Amino acid sequence: MVDAFIRSFLGDWGSALLDFYQEYSFWINAAILLYALLVMFSRRTYRVIVNSLVTQIKNLYGNRLSGKDPGQVAVMLKKINIPYAEVLKATAFPFITSPLSILPHLKSEKTLQKMISPEVLASYLVAPQSRK
Repeated sequence: MVDAFIRSFLGDWGSALLDFYQEYSFWINAAILLYALLVMFSRRTYRVIVNSLVTQIKNLYGNRLSGKDPGQVAVMLKKINIPYAEVLKATAFPFITSPLSILPHLKSEKTLQKMISPEVLASYLVAPQSRK
């Protein structure tokens, strides 16, 4: 009875789509779950890499960073060699995505340079307590 009532609102295309979903719901839900896990682990990779970069830069240039705003720190970071190649080894997971993105990218030095620019890194270096 409920099925007939719902199908009356869906029409022909909606009923066909509902039948397809009911037949393959396990595989559809499994694919969605796997994608969600991929995004979750990719975001974790991003956090680990950013934390590793922040730690390395603070160890090397900590005294030069104190008392500066993010703009000044970004200018300083553009002049130094940010160790992107070294932090690639921080995690073994091959994908990375930024905290607000849902599109994972293969982890590479070029991808890190785009995602974690000196400006982004400066915001983490100056105010790390606001980002976790």
